[in-house]
Amino acid sequence: MGGKCGGCTNSAQCNDNAYSASCGGIPSANYGKCSVYTSGVFPAACRQGQLSPQEKALEFMFFDLTACVSPDDLTPAVPAVVPGYNPATFVQDYTANCGDGTKPVWREFDWQASIPNTASVTVMAQSGDTVATLAPAMPLTVVNATTSTNVGPTGTSFDYALIDAGQGTTPSGAFNTASPIVPSRNLLRLTITLTPTSDNLTAPTLLQWKVQYDCRPAE
Repeated sequence: MGGKCGGCTNSAQCNDNAYSASCGGIPSANYGKCSVYTSGVFPAACRQGQLSPQEKALEFMFFDLTACVSPDDLTPAVPAVVPGYNPATFVQDYTANCGDGTKPVWREFDWQASIPNTASVTVMAQSGDTVATLAPAMPLTVVNATTSTNVGPTGTSFDYALIDAGQGTTPSGAFNTASPIVPSRNLLRLTITLTPTSDNLTAPTLLQWKVQYDCRPAE
C-alpha cells in the first residue's frame, strides 16, 4: 500500500534523480524511458538519461578489451607452426683388436630399426689407421634403410649391409665396389643420419646396431 518500487511498467514511472520511481507513477520531471516490458514480468528497468563521462569511459573499456593486447587495425597473425623433427646425424668409431700378423676386415653393419613411411636411416662408412687418415674423404653409403626391421618372434633378427666382403670374385661390400677400392684399416668410422618423415612429424628410431669384423692374415 503506497509503497515505492525501483522498476517500471511504463515510461511515466521513470524519473530523474530528483524522484524515486513509484508503482503509481510520478509524472513531474519525467524524462526516462521504460525498457521493453513483458506482461507478467515485474519490474522492468528504467533507462535513465545520458551516461556520465566516467561511465562512458568504463563502457568503452569493456567493448575495446582487444586494445589492451594489440592494435585492432592490424592484419591477424598467421597461426604459429609447431616445429617438427630435423634430420639428426651422429658418428660412431670402432677400433679392431687383431693380433700380430693379422689385419681387420670390416664385414657388415647389422641393425634393428623402426622406420615410419617416408623416413629413413642412412649409414655411411670410412676406414683408416687413425682419424687423420680416414678414407675416403667423403664417407661411402653402406645402406639407406627405409623400412622397419622384421625382428622375428624372438626379437633377435637384424637387417644387415655389407661393408667389406673381401676380395672375392664378386665383391659386394661398399668398400669393394668403391672406385678406388677402400681397404679395411684398424679404425672404422660410421656416420649415421636419421631423417624424419616428409611432414617432419615422426622420426625413425635405431633400436640396436652392431659391427662385425674378421681378423685375416696380413699380406
